[in-house]
Amino acid sequence: MSKRPILTVLSIALLAVALAVVLAVAGCARGEQPPWGDPGDSLILDAFFEAAVDPDFIYWFAVDTDGDPLSGPDTDPRTWPGRGFYVVRFEDNQFFLTRPDGREEFFREGAVIDLAQLRITLSLADLENPADIQVMVVVTDWGGSPESYLREFRNLRTATDFFPRPWTDIAGDPGEPASSLSRVEPRIGF
Repeated sequence: MSKRPILTVLSIALLAVALAVVLAVAGCARGEQPPWGDPGDSLILDAFFEAAVDPDFIYWFAVDTDGDPLSGPDTDPRTWPGRGFYVVRFEDNQFFLTRPDGREEFFREGAVIDLAQLRITLSLADLENPADIQVMVVVTDWGGSPESYLREFRNLRTATDFFPRPWTDIAGDPGEPASSLSRVEPRIGF
């Protein structure tokens, strides 16, 4: 018997073992993946602006969890009180959360990611695990007049909209780049 067939069989066996190890490691490197259809545990909203956020403006995020995808926050934060929204406000370099019952508190899950990006993270459990969420993002002056905003509220389904496309349908007449919303990147986090 020649050595050549034995070497070929050993080479193939060794290659198969190496391939199995690589595939196993690659599968493990992704970590545990949530089953499709399971809701995530947080709503993350990244808002981007044409220039650095400015204390001359107030940056608003409204989240409606009433389950009605046909109704949501409008573009004027002055109309939001009493409508049952969760409202995160960034003003004077601090984040505040107003709950649907009107209670206001400091909000620790907000961040200035870079000078022209704000991020908020809301626990879906704190929002009572809604299936549908309606979101509005608005920049106002100190008098409450909207400068720029999403053209209309946007819907998210917590069980399927993990990484939707960025929202770029922006409206308004911003006077300065710091009040000019350029896009919002939503996602459902795990």
